[in-house]
Amino acid sequence: MQQSDDNPQGGVWLSWRRAVRHVERGLGLSWGAALKELLEAYNQSKLTCRPGLDGPDVWDVDLRRWLSPPKSQSVAWQQLRVIRHLTKMFPNGVPDRSHCRRKDLLAELRERDPLLKSLNEKTLKYAIDEYNLLFGIMGNARNLTVSD
Repeated sequence: MQQSDDNPQGGVWLSWRRAVRHVERGLGLSWGAALKELLEAYNQSKLTCRPGLDGPDVWDVDLRRWLSPPKSQSVAWQQLRVIRHLTKMFPNGVPDRSHCRRKDLLAELRERDPLLKSLNEKTLKYAIDEYNLLFGIMGNARNLTVSD
């Protein structure tokens, strides 16, 4: 975390609460989840901050940059978002294709989360494989399609 008392050009300082609200809206998270994400970014020095009244003030330029990662990181971000949904939908791991059609799952995720409208089959497959590894369920790494 960079500490700064001066006013860097091109932005404004946001109170900690306002920054949490931006994360909440920007990532579509609950208040608590947004607070956790912001704390992680703060602890990993991804934001410019200065002491404030209700916690550190956050430089809005850094916050916007952190909330809108470059394209190369957007796939990883989508995978994490998909995994969050999968944990709610399938607490014991995603069933195999015979019990859970991937095209139906892709459509449901896109409907549940507007930020996943651009989710593609390959990203979904990698997210499922990553999530299922937690349960010792191995996917077929060579099969990159979701066709049923």
